[in-house]
Amino acid sequence: MNEISITRGIEVKVNDNGDTININIEDQSFVERFYGLINRLENITKEMNGEEIKQKDELEQLQHLIGKTQEIMRDIDNMFGADCCKKVFGDIVPSPYLLADFFEQLTPITEQYIDARQKNIAKKYSRSRTGNKPRTKEEIIQDAMR
Repeated sequence: MNEISITRGIEVKVNDNGDTININIEDQSFVERFYGLINRLENITKEMNGEEIKQKDELEQLQHLIGKTQEIMRDIDNMFGADCCKKVFGDIVPSPYLLADFFEQLTPITEQYIDARQKNIAKKYSRSRTGNKPRTKEEIIQDAMR
C-alpha cells in the first residue's frame, strides 16, 4: 500500500505537564489570523487607556477588560486547538501581559518555521526544476546557500 504524509504544522510544548499546542503554519490563513490577534491585543491596550474607558469606574473597567480578554482567549483556542488557553494559562483569565508574553514567545517559533518552509518550497519548486531540466552548477550552489 502506498502512503503519503502531509505536514500539518508543528507542536509546541506549553507547560510542565507536557501538554502541547499545534501551530498550523500550513493553513494559509494562519499568519493573517496570528498577527490579527496580536493587533487586536494591542488595540485593546490602547482602548483601555482611552478616555471613554477611563470615565468608567474601576469595576466597569475591569469587567470590560475581562470581556475583551475572553474574546481573545476564544480566538486563541480556535486557532491553536481546544483548551489551548487552559493548557497555557491554567484556569484563569490571563492579564494582557500574559497574553502578550504568549504571543512574544510564539512569534520567533512561527517566523522560524515560516522561513524554513519558504526556503524549502523555493528549493523544491524553483523555475530551474520545471520541466525536469538539468540544473547548472551555479543553480545548485544558489539553492544550497538559501
